[in-house]
Amino acid sequence: MNYRLKAVKDIVLTAMLTATLSGGKLALILIFNVEVVTLFIIVYACVFGLKISLTSTLIFVTLECFLHGFGTWVLLYFIHWPTLCVFSFLLTKLLPSYSKKGARYYAARLVAYTSLAIILTAAFGVTSSLIDALIGAGRTSFAFTYLFPIIYLRGVPFYITHVVSNTVIVAVCFLPLSSFLYKLKAKYYGQLG
Repeated sequence: MNYRLKAVKDIVLTAMLTATLSGGKLALILIFNVEVVTLFIIVYACVFGLKISLTSTLIFVTLECFLHGFGTWVLLYFIHWPTLCVFSFLLTKLLPSYSKKGARYYAARLVAYTSLAIILTAAFGVTSSLIDALIGAGRTSFAFTYLFPIIYLRGVPFYITHVVSNTVIVAVCFLPLSSFLYKLKAKYYGQLG
């Protein structure tokens, strides 16, 4: 395999994946807590591996800082999105390989990745509230004890929307999107011999 050509293709692919993460987020920006970034990161980690998916995820998060400014959410994004990417990749290693396709393969992947989306989307709300409460409380644990539940409860309707929407999006779109990207990946890298 031509190493230089593969490196160039990896860079181009990373840029395209980053653009789809950013474009997907911007396309749904007016619908509160409905996003496709979770789906895309899970699928990218599953199909393209950790190197490309984590790189595009980190570039996406950095790009978000330049597009939307800095706030407590920046720390959350640098924790949440790479964590989702790494867990998705690790889950890929635990599940049956793509070459062993069949009903069990598809069912296992769908349940596993939808469950991962539910768990980490719920953790997103907790982590968001935790970061805001820690920063708001400063160095006093007394203030944190009162701030965290207030901040978390204030966001519950948004967290519920986020969890439900990600559950539906991943459950409906994961299999067709990952199958489509596996085919594109084979064509994209197939010419390298």
